Amino acid sequence: MSLVSTWSNLDSAAFLTPFILCCSPFLLLYSLYRLLRVPNRVEKRIRRFSQAVASHPVISHRGGYPENTLSGIRLAKKKGYRAVEVDLEFTKDGYPVLLHDPSVNRTSDGTGNLRDLTFAQARQLDFGIKFGAQYAGERIPTLQEAVALCKELDLMLILDIKSNRRRSARLLREMCDQDPQLCDYLGVISFYPDLLYLVARTNPELVCAAAMKDWEFTWNMDGSTRHDHWWRQALAPFFDIAVSIVNHYVLWRLIELPFVGLYKKEIDDDKLEFWRKRGSEVIVWSMGEEEAHEFQKTVKLPVIVDISPLDQ
Repeated sequence: MSLVSTWSNLDSAAFLTPFILCCSPFLLLYSLYRLLRVPNRVEKRIRRFSQAVASHPVISHRGGYPENTLSGIRLAKKKGYRAVEVDLEFTKDGYPVLLHDPSVNRTSDGTGNLRDLTFAQARQLDFGIKFGAQYAGERIPTLQEAVALCKELDLMLILDIKSNRRRSARLLREMCDQDPQLCDYLGVISFYPDLLYLVARTNPELVCAAAMKDWEFTWNMDGSTRHDHWWRQALAPFFDIAVSIVNHYVLWRLIELPFVGLYKKEIDDDKLEFWRKRGSEVIVWSMGEEEAHEFQKTVKLPVIVDISPLDQ
C-alpha cells in the first residue's frame, strides 16, 4: 500500500469517527422512539367517536344521574346524548365497577374504601338513595354491565381511569379479545400519561384521550391542598410540571391522541391552537347543562356535562 493511500484512509477514519460519535445519540433516540411508538390502529374508531360527538357535542359526565349507575346511563340516552363518561375502579376481590371516589361514602348509604370491600359487600349498598328517593335501590354496576347497556343503547362509553394501571390495561385487553367489536364503543381518558401509554401499548385499537388541568395533582377544585402529608404536598408541583411536559411534548408523539380534555376555566386560544396543530380535538370538562348550552353559543367545542334529572 502506498504512503498516499495509507494517509487517505487515516484521514477518512479521522473524519468519520467524530461524525459517527455525533450522530450516535440521535440514532439511539430515534431507535428508542420507533421502539416506543404505538402503531396507529384506531383511525376508523376515531372517526366513529368524532361523528358521535359532532352530531351531539355533549358527553354525559360520570354516566348521568345518579352518577356511575345504569339508571344514569339510561337517562343520558333518554336526553339524547351519544356518549357517556364513567369512572373505573376495582373491588377488593378484583371486580371492575363504576365509581368515582376511592370510597363509597359520598354516593352510597355505606362507608369505607372500595378497595376494602368485596363485590358482594359493595353490591349490597344503595347507590341511588342519596340522589333522591326515586332512585333508591340502585346497585353499583360492573364494567361489563355498563358496556352491555351502552352497546344496547348505541352509546359510546369513555372510561376515566385513575388507578390500577396494569390491571385496567389487562382487563381491557381481555375484554377486547373476547369481543373485538367492543373497541368500536369504548375509549379511555385519564390524567396519567403513563397509564394512557400502557393502555395504548396493550390495546392499540382503543381510542385514548388525555385529561388535563393546571396543578391537578397539587390542589383540589376548592383550592385546598391535595395531600395530607406535607412532603407529598411539597413534591406535588414538581409532579404536575413533569406530567405537563410529558403530555405536551412526549405523549402525543408516542400514541395516537385524537382528543384532549381541558378544564373549562383554562381554555384559551393558545391552548386550542397548540392541540389543533398536533391533530388533537379539544373536549371541555365539565359544566352543567345550561352552562354548556350558553358556552357552545360562542365556543364550538364538545363539552363533558353534568346532566340533571328530568324533573329539573
